[in-house]
Amino acid sequence: MTDVSSDVYRQSLVELSCRFRRSWVDMARALVELKQTRTYESWGYSDLYAYCNKELFIRKPTVDKLVGSFETLEQYAPSLLTRDEPEQPIPSYDAVDYFARALSEQQDGDLSVASDRIDDFREAVFEQAKPISSLRREFGAVFFGKSEQQEALERLERTHVSIRRLCGLLTKCAGVSSDRLERATLALEELQSEVQGLIEETRTKVEQEQAELEEAPEVHQDTSMSYSAAHEQLS
Repeated sequence: MTDVSSDVYRQSLVELSCRFRRSWVDMARALVELKQTRTYESWGYSDLYAYCNKELFIRKPTVDKLVGSFETLEQYAPSLLTRDEPEQPIPSYDAVDYFARALSEQQDGDLSVASDRIDDFREAVFEQAKPISSLRREFGAVFFGKSEQQEALERLERTHVSIRRLCGLLTKCAGVSSDRLERATLALEELQSEVQGLIEETRTKVEQEQAELEEAPEVHQDTSMSYSAAHEQLS
């Protein structure tokens, strides 16, 4: 690669970094190619991350997410990479990364997910291009397990049902003094009321968690550095 063509290539990467919010696939493809060719070494950088951080203003976690998401697209939706104008919308790289992490969690963890749920997940990401907030809400518990608040809510609800059943059984106990039954029933009713309060409190926390997932913005570029600012680094 000549110095002139190398400079043009180098400049094209800076331009891509400034617009990859709209075209992350192009940026990711370029990073994958750069990772393979190691052209950054001729520009004085020891590794891909140092180059990306200095000239593209993209930090290591985002580089890894972009490269990993592109490789996931290659595996699960290669048609999105072979058309200039794909028929279905391009999913965000956050959504693709979430899909990849979910499958890895399912393979490495204790959760066993039915194949039809994996197919539903794949369709939601690659065909429907759902935002990551919707994916978390719909598939989070399936692939990553329930949150602590969700598990706490289920335990409280089971406890509430058990107390109610015990209250019903006490009314049918023969041979127990009415005074003792009355005291036991009163204590259980107080406990049931307390558990009901905890249920309502925990349910509110669960609903807040869900609302935060729906409202959470998708993470894109690490910086709002403009093209002109990036260009100055090469001047």
